[in-house]
Amino acid sequence: MVNEEKVRLMTKLAIDETKLYKEEIEQSGYFRSDYIRAHTMKVLWAYSLSYLLLLGLVALYHLEYLFVNVVRLDIREMALLIGGGYIGILIVVIMFCILYYSAKYTRSRQNLRVYMAQLKELEEFYAKSKEGGTV
Repeated sequence: MVNEEKVRLMTKLAIDETKLYKEEIEQSGYFRSDYIRAHTMKVLWAYSLSYLLLLGLVALYHLEYLFVNVVRLDIREMALLIGGGYIGILIVVIMFCILYYSAKYTRSRQNLRVYMAQLKELEEFYAKSKEGGTV
């Protein structure tokens, strides 16, 4: 005989596992610092590549000016401006990433606690079923 309550609980858990808690379950293998570090590194790689591409586009836009005035350009000042801009934005990006991924990890852990409580409920249901002799 099929126990409808058990089927409902198992179905709800299966749906929640695939839709609601999929990301949380994947993140459960990370420590907080590892999770934040891994995602921050991904963002830093993307930021660095974007900065270089944008710098290349700006250089292409001003290519004629650069060729005409190559002798008069202050390379040191230009390098400091480009490097300073990169580092300044980099610091802001790192701080934002740390705050964002820390909050995301905390939210994920809270959601995972709800999922684990539901699994515990299913486990207790099975324990009661075994004691009562029905499976």
